[in-house]
Amino acid sequence: MFEESARAVIAPPWVFLARLGYVGNLGRDDFLKVGVLGELISVPERKMLTWRLGPIATARISDHFDALLALTMVVAGRDTLGPTLGAFGIAGIRYKWASGEATPSFP
Repeated sequence: MFEESARAVIAPPWVFLARLGYVGNLGRDDFLKVGVLGELISVPERKMLTWRLGPIATARISDHFDALLALTMVVAGRDTLGPTLGAFGIAGIRYKWASGEATPSFP
C-alpha cells in the first residue's frame, strides 16, 4: 500500500516516520532561515529502512506570515519509487496566529 504522507510503500500495521531539521538565521532581523531536513522511514513488515535528506527554507513575509519550502530525496534505502514518488516536498504559506505585532522603534 502506498502511504501518501510518508511517500513510501508500507505494509500494515506499523510504519515509523521521523523528520528532523536544523536551520540557521540569515539576513536583517533573521528574516530568512535556511538549513537541512532529514527523514527516516522504517516499515518493519517489509524490513525496509529509508533515509531522505534535503534543503529547507523559511522566509518571514510579515509578523504573521512565513513562506516555507522543503524537499527531501532518498539518499539510502530500498526505495525504488523514483524521484517523483520517492521524494517529500512542501511549499506554502504559514500563518502564525499568536505571534504578536512588531513594535516600531522611534528615535
